[in-house]
Amino acid sequence: MNKNFDSVIDFRFTVTNECGNPQYTPVRFIIVEDGGRPQPFENFVIYPVPAKDMITITNTQSESPVNGAVLYDMFGQEKTASQTVSNNSIILDVGNITEGIYILKITGNNGIEVTKHISIKR
Repeated sequence: MNKNFDSVIDFRFTVTNECGNPQYTPVRFIIVEDGGRPQPFENFVIYPVPAKDMITITNTQSESPVNGAVLYDMFGQEKTASQTVSNNSIILDVGNITEGIYILKITGNNGIEVTKHISIKR
């Protein structure tokens, strides 16, 4: 992810666990303005949405081949998903990942990274 952020907003939420004890959860929102630049990977198709067992990332233009993809939960923890790369596609096996909203980071061969929100439902 680009280290030149336009805004970084930190929150701290207080939640109460089953025993009635407070726990604190830090959350960071990062706002990046694209300045009207063309978006890389705008020719990628991600399906199915929501995902169940597999996520397929397909490139519709061979000039921007995908190099890899990683899933993160909303706390920024990387989730293990095996991937199969073939032609202009990557298939992520998300069958072992719990239902929820995740961030999918796609990396191109040119080093450019793009993130998308992905939903996994069973």
